[in-house]
Amino acid sequence: MPVKKISVFSLALGKDNHQLPYLSLGMVSAYVKVYDDGALNEFYNFEPIIPGGHEPGSLDDAKRALAEATPPIVLLSSYVWNHGLNIRTAKVIRQQKPRAVIVIGGPHVPKYEGETEEFLRENPFIDIAVLGEGEATMAEILTVLAGHNWPRDALGDLSGVPGIVYAAKRGDETDYVRTESRSRLKDIGVLPSPYLTGEFEPWFREFPAAILETNRGCPYGCTYCDWGSATLAKVTKFSAERVIAEIEHIAQHDSDAIFIADANFGMLEQDIEVAHALVAAHKKYGYP
Repeated sequence: MPVKKISVFSLALGKDNHQLPYLSLGMVSAYVKVYDDGALNEFYNFEPIIPGGHEPGSLDDAKRALAEATPPIVLLSSYVWNHGLNIRTAKVIRQQKPRAVIVIGGPHVPKYEGETEEFLRENPFIDIAVLGEGEATMAEILTVLAGHNWPRDALGDLSGVPGIVYAAKRGDETDYVRTESRSRLKDIGVLPSPYLTGEFEPWFREFPAAILETNRGCPYGCTYCDWGSATLAKVTKFSAERVIAEIEHIAQHDSDAIFIADANFGMLEQDIEVAHALVAAHKKYGYP
């Protein structure tokens, strides 16, 4: 039987445009397309990022696209403000597409041993929980599943992919498998910019609040904050040239505001250059 290309859908869901986790999914989408010199493009159709869960960005387009895909792989990114919507959506997808592979990541997914497994038991319609950075992890997941017409049948082969917990069916039984921890990327500069690669077209126009990431990591371990406990490591940064190009792109698309997603914007010398670029873009375009 010839192997058909599998459609990969990234659903950025939120109650309004200010809450869409589109950047994290865009980072994953942009990276998996170039991973291993683009090898995954032979096996997958990477659909555009689909925003939804609010008006006017309803889920109707996503539902229609998913209905035509057999079987899809669906990616979700969970934060405290959209986690419930992701869970409800994943349940509906499983009912409509029993053989879909549903992958969820993001900071609201439990990461500690025992808690992630319990999360998957409570939500049996989810197949894989990604812990930590998702770009390299998702590329490796897709590599393992590549070539299978029914990729959900190959979930048991994921034991060699670091940084995940997954549900593996063994007849009538389900095993919850935690793989070894994944080290953080040492050089985030290898990740393409989803803005500059067009991951958010055609809907990213006059977007009310764009998200900008200039660095990753946090050297602190504040007890009231989950960020330090998640990284507690050296801060890695994107180049000033890349960040400034993204600011230009966002400004040219008439975004009213930019939300800087760094843990501590202002701690690096480069941040001064970024701040100047924001001011210059506003003077030139009137945005953000």
